[in-house]
Amino acid sequence: MSSPDFSKVPKDIMEIAKYLLSSESKMKPRAGILNGRRVDYFKGKAATHALMKKAYSKSKKRPTIDNREKAAEYMKELVNYGLILRVNHTPHSKQCTFNQIQDFNDDFYFVWIYEGSQLKTLLLGFGILLIVLAGVMFQVWPARLRRGAYYILSALMWVMVAFFIMVIFRFILYLVSLLVCKRSIWLFPNLFADVGFIESFEPLWGFGDEDAEAMKQSSSQEYISSSEAEVKPEDLKKDE
Repeated sequence: MSSPDFSKVPKDIMEIAKYLLSSESKMKPRAGILNGRRVDYFKGKAATHALMKKAYSKSKKRPTIDNREKAAEYMKELVNYGLILRVNHTPHSKQCTFNQIQDFNDDFYFVWIYEGSQLKTLLLGFGILLIVLAGVMFQVWPARLRRGAYYILSALMWVMVAFFIMVIFRFILYLVSLLVCKRSIWLFPNLFADVGFIESFEPLWGFGDEDAEAMKQSSSQEYISSSEAEVKPEDLKKDE
């Protein structure tokens, strides 16, 4: 199957597609199957939510989007240029089928046809190949390099051991606080949350349900405080 040609897609439309595919948008497409091929599908509402986030306006290359209607218009352009494809999706199933009416709506489902730049994939593959070759040829390394590699690997190993000890202690603290205080205490409550590396260790500790609600409120501040951009937490759960 030949790759689609996106050379005629306007730059502003392409910038929107790149943003939605990036980690900035925080979209979480799910794996599906279309005509026997693995695809990533998402709901239209998830895309319009992502275009209304503050993260979208950080780049001047992207067209200005100040309301949900305009976001929907740009998403329709992604459909028209073949970057995304509308599909039918059955709940609790990975199967997707082609829909004859190619249009955009928050309640429609779409799969990505455009896969973004393949440069990162090529560089990652090349990097893995270099690591494998370096490991195979470890015996012919100079003694100084082998000693340095040993120290680096030892340091990484101790970091991993310290992390696992912290996770075990965190769980024990949770159980003890739940049994003794009848209230759960979490060390690093954001440790496994979908946030950045630094944010994973902030705050140091927190109480179960109360801190979870506080984290939801702080994450909701990422959205633009306009009436069009307000999204109920129930809607976000439906998108996922």
